[in-house]
Amino acid sequence: MAIFIKYKLVSLREMVTDGYIRLHPVQLAEKEISNIAEKLIKSLLDDKYDPIKIIEIFSKEFDKSQVREIVAFYIGIENLELLEESENET
Repeated sequence: MAIFIKYKLVSLREMVTDGYIRLHPVQLAEKEISNIAEKLIKSLLDDKYDPIKIIEIFSKEFDKSQVREIVAFYIGIENLELLEESENET
């Protein structure tokens, strides 16, 4: 799992900045969240869920460009672009 998804919720990072917790546990939590999210995305794609819908759902909590990169990694950028084009036409 080479690509990590950055979680948009910054409350943990704010707690580090405010001095309530150390950075290392936050980094470990972010990595764990990223790994879980990537596994969920892969599982949904393996079960033939709509990649565009997956991007839409996960982009509510994660950075959209990174979610898109993960989906493209698994289905191919050409396939993703074709799906996005057909989605834009409808």
